[in-house]
Amino acid sequence: IDLEDAVADDAKNAVRTVAIAAVADYGSDDNTEIWLRINSMRSAAGMADITALAEADHAPDGLMLPKISAPEEVRILRDVLSAKHPDLRFHPLIETTEGLKWAYEIAKSSHKIGSLLLGGFDMSANLRVEPGWNSLLYARQQLVLAAANAKVDLLDMPFFSLDDPDGLK
Repeated sequence: IDLEDAVADDAKNAVRTVAIAAVADYGSDDNTEIWLRINSMRSAAGMADITALAEADHAPDGLMLPKISAPEEVRILRDVLSAKHPDLRFHPLIETTEGLKWAYEIAKSSHKIGSLLLGGFDMSANLRVEPGWNSLLYARQQLVLAAANAKVDLLDMPFFSLDDPDGLK
């Protein structure tokens, strides 16, 4: 469930309420993980997302953490959310050069890290390059190293060339 890019600014409060209620209504099972992509914790909407989760009786299985740029951000989230939601896993999106620089430390910053994710579209914008394989190869290599050393999963960016059915396959 995306609370970040998929939601207009004037709808974030309403969608947050609906999303957290949906998480509680759906529950969790062994076959399905529910992840919630919150807004950057460096924004008012992100802080509101975190506060709402800290007060909620139910949390998703995982939180996608956009634009994480330092390990301290993960530790703050851990400290705020762990007491009420001890099983909640974090999935930092590495989308900026600052986040890439600290990727290893971010991956090791908490026992709650479930995976790292390459936010390739935003990373390519930050690097001022096209979001292609070759232009993001160095970032991918750094994230492979960080994830492997931290013993966490790594998820690549979505495939954006929807007009390329062979590539999509």
